[in-house]
Amino acid sequence: SDSEVSASELQDVLMPLKRDQGHHVILVIDTSGSMRTADVDGQTRISAVKAACSTFLESLPEDDKVLCRFSLLSFNTTCTSHFVQFPADKALAALAKLDIKARLGTQYSAGIKGAVQCAAKPACGSGPSKSDGTLHAQITQHGPTAQNSWIVKKTSAISTERVRVIFLTDGQNCAGDDPAVIKELLAALEQFSNLQFHCIGFGSEDFTGLQQISAISHGTYQSCHFSTASLHAAFSTV
Repeated sequence: SDSEVSASELQDVLMPLKRDQGHHVILVIDTSGSMRTADVDGQTRISAVKAACSTFLESLPEDDKVLCRFSLLSFNTTCTSHFVQFPADKALAALAKLDIKARLGTQYSAGIKGAVQCAAKPACGSGPSKSDGTLHAQITQHGPTAQNSWIVKKTSAISTERVRVIFLTDGQNCAGDDPAVIKELLAALEQFSNLQFHCIGFGSEDFTGLQQISAISHGTYQSCHFSTASLHAAFSTV
């Protein structure tokens, strides 16, 4: 489709990997209520995405498995960290044991904030933890200016490390995000070329918001259908 990214376009925009230096890959997956729908070759959407994440890790080049670190976050109206900066083999083992519940609505800002917070902190193991909480309350109280100050502070801690965020959702941003807050989030992300969002629109919704996030962060956007093959193909482009 017109929204899909060709192989040549991907080559132009993806950051080249340095084989003597690893980077951080953060998987951010939507766990809103619609992800319970069983329309992906007999599987629920969340089960199919979990399987695609496992296949993505298994199929990485050996150098990347050794050099890179991986984190997994899930988001709906909040964001939960499941593991942070694991090597590939440990990430696969943790993913296999994970039981993620799909519920509530889809709020992009929760996933974006969680990803930035994850990128800015050192490896700290596994176990669910909320990545918004007090920060979300402060942003709600003080408005977009506080939001911009928070994300700039977090992204400044990332320094020069290469961070790729794979951000997947099956729905539009429909959980009440303030447009002004989203605008400030995107403006802050634009300043940091080492933090890329590679977004996957899962299904047939209008994913204009995802395309904006990927474009502003110098990442890529890929659409995929409700099928295992299409989902795995989308992950393979990152």
